[in-house]
Amino acid sequence: MREKEAFFEFYKANSLMTRINYLTTMLALLFVLFASTATAQTYDIGDYAGRPGVGTGTSVVPKNKLLWETGMEYNHTKKHGYQDGLWTLNNSKLRYGLSTYAEVFADISYFLGEVDDHHANGFGPLALGTTIRVLEENGIIPTTVFITKLLLPTGAKEFRKEEVAPAFHISFSYSLSDRLSVTNDVGFDWDGTHPKPITLESLSFSYTCTPRFGLYAESYNYFRKHDRPDYNAGLGCTYKLNKQIFFDLLGVIDLNKNDNQFGISFGLCWFLNNK
Repeated sequence: MREKEAFFEFYKANSLMTRINYLTTMLALLFVLFASTATAQTYDIGDYAGRPGVGTGTSVVPKNKLLWETGMEYNHTKKHGYQDGLWTLNNSKLRYGLSTYAEVFADISYFLGEVDDHHANGFGPLALGTTIRVLEENGIIPTTVFITKLLLPTGAKEFRKEEVAPAFHISFSYSLSDRLSVTNDVGFDWDGTHPKPITLESLSFSYTCTPRFGLYAESYNYFRKHDRPDYNAGLGCTYKLNKQIFFDLLGVIDLNKNDNQFGISFGLCWFLNNK
């Protein structure tokens, strides 16, 4: 009974947009439960998982297939004597294959923690985008994809973008051996406030130890004109439960001398209609 009362208190206390976001997420979760009960396995989730890491991979979901990527994350920052902790209680990304070479996706997160020295919680902006593969790996030519994304001015005020914020990325991947692959992602991300974009450059390595277990390492850096560069590194592991479900664990640190920042994330990828 108390849980029921708490739910309605939460519902009444939040804005219409937050209610819509909350109900949309609940409907998506219900869809997951129904979709996952009536499917068989054909495609290998290890070939299509977009987690872990900041950089965007080069996989494209097969035509008419739906892949769900979800997880949670904690980031801790200590600057000038102040400490902030921010939880991403859930990040959910739905990817749908339009063809052999193209997919569309929707991405949203729910945050809880300290923002600008005060407590805040709520949904972040909804992101909509597409991934298009333009080259397949062939000899010295890497697999190449273009990614475009729009962050809409939705969500809680502490996390909402002031305007629509676009992002454009190009990602390359290449197999160094049967077990080791490398991916390079270069992109331009606008934050909806500043006219100049943030440039992201990431380089990651994936190593398959066994058919189920793998290791992951990444260097990712942010650059913007007139701002100090932001250097980061991450190390993690992956575990493939079966052809349909894939788990990941990742730890990251900030390499800037004057910062004391770290983060940890855990998540999974799940083919919802793999047949």
